[in-house]
Amino acid sequence: QLKESLASRFMSGMIAKIGRPSHNTALQILRSKVAKTRKKLPGNVLEFISKKFNENVRSMESALTTVLAYANINKVKINLQLACDVLSELHPNEERNITLKDIEEAVIKHCNVSRENIHSVNKSRSVALCRQLCMYIAKKLTHASYQEIGQYFGNKRHTTAIFAINKVKEKIKNDVEFRYLSESLIRKIRD
Repeated sequence: QLKESLASRFMSGMIAKIGRPSHNTALQILRSKVAKTRKKLPGNVLEFISKKFNENVRSMESALTTVLAYANINKVKINLQLACDVLSELHPNEERNITLKDIEEAVIKHCNVSRENIHSVNKSRSVALCRQLCMYIAKKLTHASYQEIGQYFGNKRHTTAIFAINKVKEKIKNDVEFRYLSESLIRKIRD
């Protein structure tokens, strides 16, 4: 039994709910932790950890420590693929790692265009829209940067990827059929 004065003292403090850190806060926390280790981590690895392990600060720190320890022990360079592999082994119930190739194959199959057309400089409306859709879904379902997405889908620059993704967002807003198409493709890729 607590003495009444002690109980009163405990209750006199401020009560605050501590929730998930915001995305920016999570990134700042991770950057701070990395700075203390004097290691260099690619931004997309920090993005991945902050999105995947954002329940609380401890889970983010744990994921970061796991990746750093694995890289240190095995003397390998840290990149997004390594982080995905290491952390998926520890959390087998996590959803599967979707690759840019998975997205490309689904869009090619659904839109009936060739891989060569997706990667070409072909600017016909239908091919360009399929390529833009690939980029949009890639940004939504992967942790790839704009640069990686642009590079993969036709050796484009990051600004092209940003433009393509914004174009698809606009089309989704204004075209119900296209919204349905993109949502069904995303569901198919996730399954």
